[in-house]
Amino acid sequence: MVIRRRFDPHEEIRRLWNWMDRMLEEAPYVGRGLPETTGRNIGTVAPYVDVAEKEGKLVIKADIPGVKKEDISVNVKGDMLEIGAERKEDTEEKGEGYIRRERTYGRYYRAIPLPSEVDKELVNATFEDGVLSIELPKVEGKEVKKIEIK
Repeated sequence: MVIRRRFDPHEEIRRLWNWMDRMLEEAPYVGRGLPETTGRNIGTVAPYVDVAEKEGKLVIKADIPGVKKEDISVNVKGDMLEIGAERKEDTEEKGEGYIRRERTYGRYYRAIPLPSEVDKELVNATFEDGVLSIELPKVEGKEVKKIEIK
């Protein structure tokens, strides 16, 4: 005797979610973790950012640990804010009968769409304790001209 069950799309979606959860639990972590300092080369990491609007300014804070201030670039292109940085480190330890050298390299890059027009000349950026803070003053809204349809 063959028992047929009725097709339930919700049950199929639940099964798919459970299957995906199991697959991701079994796979090695490949998320946006912070770069390791074990001498391995890592790819480009997107830094974690907080975007807020305070007192007519957009305030963006980005976590960029292990980078020197001079290795960070901040650019405003059109309606995008680009944050880029490179981290390079060479260490050498000499002891009796051995030399240990490690090289670490990592890049950070993030392009953030700006929700409003900003005054590019008054952008202020500071870097302290691995946190990049950027203040972008918003430009007052331009007058809207109503167009008459003929």
